[in-house]
Amino acid sequence: MRRDEGTVLITALGGVLLVLLVTLVLADTSNLFMRRSALLTVADTAALAAANAVDLAAVYTGGVDDVLRLDPQAARNLAQAAVDGVDDARLTDVRLEAVDVNLTTVEVTVSAAVPALISGFVTDDSLRIRASAAAAMPTRL
Repeated sequence: MRRDEGTVLITALGGVLLVLLVTLVLADTSNLFMRRSALLTVADTAALAAANAVDLAAVYTGGVDDVLRLDPQAARNLAQAAVDGVDDARLTDVRLEAVDVNLTTVEVTVSAAVPALISGFVTDDSLRIRASAAAAMPTRL
């Protein structure tokens, strides 16, 4: 009987540590989800801004057949301006990673640094999360 003394205490401590670990994982996952949701909003904003970059030179010099086209450089500039205007405390070091412009559509990829709760105990590095969004301009006149 003496060998069983203290096993309840050890089992209870193990249970408390397990609950604490699960809580940290859930908090970290929730943190990443909320920040990625905010980053998706930034990507949507940048894509919608870039989709307004009509190729004005083509319109004024050659006219428009039946399809308006995007100006790739203007689309990149508008997307960068949208990313530069981010004022969200949940996001740090927001970067415009890529802008892919087709004739009438644009896809924007952005990234942000996110501190991780669990890995923050081990290292000072933050995670980098990415989000993409696409937008199209009206193509028919």
